[in-house]
Amino acid sequence: TVNAKGISINLKKAGVDMGVMSVAEVSIDPKNVIASEKLQRLDLLQTTLCNQIKSLPSGDSSKNSVRLKYINTLLEMLSISNNPDSIL
Repeated sequence: TVNAKGISINLKKAGVDMGVMSVAEVSIDPKNVIASEKLQRLDLLQTTLCNQIKSLPSGDSSKNSVRLKYINTLLEMLSISNNPDSIL
């Protein structure tokens, strides 16, 4: 969530438009920054796991455990996306 507060003033002198003066304050909810950073790390992890799964030969005994880590990572990403407050 980005919060913005501000004020604008139209400047006129003797009926002549002199422009607009604006002042604003913008803030970002820190929970979204934290969630975004966590999602970036998890995205890198899921990409790494995906590449690892693709590189393992079929029948490799570790392939199922890597798939499980991949699925759990995707589920964690989905959970954070649906509820950023969950990581605080």
